[in-house]
Amino acid sequence: MSLTYDGLDATTRKRFIPALRDNIFKSNVILYRLLKRGGMMGAKDSGGTKVIEPLEYVKSTKVGSYAKGDTLTAAEEEFITAAEFDYKRYHADVYIDGLEELQNRGAARVIDMVAAKLKNASRSLADDMATDAFSTGVADAKGFVGLMAVCDDGTGVDSYGGITRSTDGNPWWKAYRQTAAADATLAVLRKQYNAQRVNADVPTLIVSDFTEQENYENLFMNATNVIWLSTMVPKTLEGGFQAYTFKGTAWVEDSHSPAKTILFLNERYIHMRTLMDFTNKGWQRPTNKDELITLV
Repeated sequence: MSLTYDGLDATTRKRFIPALRDNIFKSNVILYRLLKRGGMMGAKDSGGTKVIEPLEYVKSTKVGSYAKGDTLTAAEEEFITAAEFDYKRYHADVYIDGLEELQNRGAARVIDMVAAKLKNASRSLADDMATDAFSTGVADAKGFVGLMAVCDDGTGVDSYGGITRSTDGNPWWKAYRQTAAADATLAVLRKQYNAQRVNADVPTLIVSDFTEQENYENLFMNATNVIWLSTMVPKTLEGGFQAYTFKGTAWVEDSHSPAKTILFLNERYIHMRTLMDFTNKGWQRPTNKDELITLV
């Protein structure tokens, strides 16, 4: 039984593109959480030439208590601005040489070959997107702006979302950052956590590479405090990712996280806007080459 182009296109779109998306979606804890919140499994961004994120940067002064006879003013007050970001595009190209096509005759063998190639493509694309998730967006302007730009105090990335962090009046746009000469201690971790805490609004995720997570584990190797030891019991997060905890906040390991770096994230304020899901326009045979190609 042979497989027609229409049949191959339909199988690719129905079976393999959803699998490619799921492989990327579930391959990495940061991608999983950002893409899930950003609409890969739900509503998409409404469009436009840029991503516009409204920002409340100061408390309104037009609120409060009042007494009889007080004058209530409705004067204009500026407390909202907006950050602007460009949309970024990602692709995966899949190629079947003409000889490969002949060597894999029959519907089942062709489907197996396509499955293997798209599986490799999904792994490769997932790795690239996860790397960009921790980037500053400076070295590769074509990729999306990552967490190292989000979590900067203006030292490495001064302009973020079109707003200059070093400009007077913009300290609210700086992330809290501290450096340590040695491995992080509990005192350093507490300081970072508390600096980012406002009442019940606390970091929702802590991310580091394996080495930093192991250093955290080593802090408790000889500990006898039951309260602290309970943080070393791994918990399973949504998506099947394993985590320790610090002050109740999940601490996950990500191989793409920069060395000697621990990120305390509040995901309520970190969003990935998705304009379009992965699409596929079918398999094509160039007029001047013996091959089949498809673009995702």
